[in-house]
Amino acid sequence: MKITLLTPTRKRPAYMKRLWDSAIQTAHNPSNIEIVFYIDDYDSESISMYESMKSNQVKAVIGERIILSKMWNEAYKISSGEICTAAMILFLEVTIGIK
Repeated sequence: MKITLLTPTRKRPAYMKRLWDSAIQTAHNPSNIEIVFYIDDYDSESISMYESMKSNQVKAVIGERIILSKMWNEAYKISSGEICTAAMILFLEVTIGIK
């Protein structure tokens, strides 16, 4: 069963990589993990990080700045997991919450 982490991000490229690495390292079956970022179209650092991570398991919606709930909804539209969770990158910690 594939699990998708829906992750809005803004100006936190290093934490994007940290979240992905943590998810892969702790998953029982890493091939069943997918992450979908929502990235503001002006956030060139996060877009560059996404481009370096892009794969069939790492996707992104790049769009205009919108409110958090809409970011999750846009990310959900391109997700392929049977289970989708809302994940947030907060300050210096990575927190995963289930919606």
